[in-house]
Amino acid sequence: MIKKMASILSIVFFVSACARPEYVQAGEPSTDTQKPDAQCPYVLPATDLCLTAEWETPPDSSKYNSMKVTITGNNIESFDELTALLWMPSMGHGSSPVKIEKTDENTYRIYDMFFVMPGSWEVRITLKKSGQSVDQVFLPYIL
Repeated sequence: MIKKMASILSIVFFVSACARPEYVQAGEPSTDTQKPDAQCPYVLPATDLCLTAEWETPPDSSKYNSMKVTITGNNIESFDELTALLWMPSMGHGSSPVKIEKTDENTYRIYDMFFVMPGSWEVRITLKKSGQSVDQVFLPYIL
């Protein structure tokens, strides 16, 4: 009876302890994001804008990183502020605040990005108008 209970508890523990596996290679972007075509890698659906992102320094958990973000489209006046947040969904936490500078009319540099550990991360970009969120896109990355 004790062996049977131990076997049942072992099976229950094993099944409940299994995590969803990640098969994306480290350093490659996740496929969980909307990427309709090469012309617009990230669509901001509420504002019908397009976001392109380019790493200036590739993500690395041992140093600060930076990226350039460009927003294009017909509704460019639909926002007046861009914010960014590093978020690790699997762990339920983020990292230290990033810094953002507008380098020209449609381009922003996000820097002082520090990924505190390896794993699945998102760069959450939010467009705001008069302090209110109007659109958002998540850029996934696996370290």
